[in-house]
Amino acid sequence: MQNGPSLPKNGPALASSALPTIVSKQGAKDTEIDSGSLAVLSAEILSAGATASSSKGTRSAPETSLGWVHLVPNNSDLHFLPGGTIIAAELGMSFGIKLILHGPPKMTIVPLRTRVTHPPITNSTSGVTTTVDEWDSPMNVGIPRYIGWSFDNSWELVPGVWVMELLDHQRPILAQQFTITTR
Repeated sequence: MQNGPSLPKNGPALASSALPTIVSKQGAKDTEIDSGSLAVLSAEILSAGATASSSKGTRSAPETSLGWVHLVPNNSDLHFLPGGTIIAAELGMSFGIKLILHGPPKMTIVPLRTRVTHPPITNSTSGVTTTVDEWDSPMNVGIPRYIGWSFDNSWELVPGVWVMELLDHQRPILAQQFTITTR
């Protein structure tokens, strides 16, 4: 998995405000809207689909079925493969979204989360079945970033609709649907 999967939940993993993140031009978070001094966070999809991505290691992600996620170099120029958002379920296949954040000043770091909703998958080691995987994905504003998934285990190769979202305080600011197929 790319940036990883998480344990099933009946609701959001974190109880937090449903208000959008609003960042002042000075970079301080605020909850009041002042059109002259605040910027509302938004996200734009630059590309989506299967990728030829590489991992530069892993990091802990306790709300995932494996407990870790891949790290993808931010400065890598991801190559998206033909086929768009229809993805063949194959070991080693990665897919995801290249995106850019807008609103706050460039380089502002925004604490976001990635959520992947998918058909039930069962970790063959732990026996835990998941349908939602979620992990922290802090990102800089104004720089292309990537969120994604990599099929690392045969038990992840489940066809169906998978939805990848970027969350700001549990509020989706970006979503992309993928259709996972078997050959």
